[in-house]
Amino acid sequence: MQRADNGEFFYVTSTEIDDAIEHALAFLSSALPLLDNVAKLQRTKPSDETVEPCEHDLELYKQLRESQKELFFLKQKIIVLQSQLKIAIGTNLGIRGIAAWRWQETARFNLTIFKTEQPEMYEKYRRFPNHASSDSNEVA
Repeated sequence: MQRADNGEFFYVTSTEIDDAIEHALAFLSSALPLLDNVAKLQRTKPSDETVEPCEHDLELYKQLRESQKELFFLKQKIIVLQSQLKIAIGTNLGIRGIAAWRWQETARFNLTIFKTEQPEMYEKYRRFPNHASSDSNEVA
């Protein structure tokens, strides 16, 4: 597989496409029944029992923890690589075929200053939400 000149697409052979589709279908045929079973279990109230892990459970857990660690470091690597490219771009528009800045000018309204310097106007235009809010730390 080779990236096209425009940087957006790839040149691939029909064999590479067929292999990718076959790989995806094989993955889905094993993953979907598993996910379906998990969804069913999530709708079932658990018993009060806790089971002891078997060797297979311990190995799965080890693989999960290792995968989570790899994912964390991969995300950090991506952040560093993106940062290096941003530094390479500097104050320029971008690097042809690789990356470009998307400049968006933003303005923020300072409500605190407005309330202090224009209290009457603040009261005139202040609106209350139509719903109740809660300060709880509850996660939905």
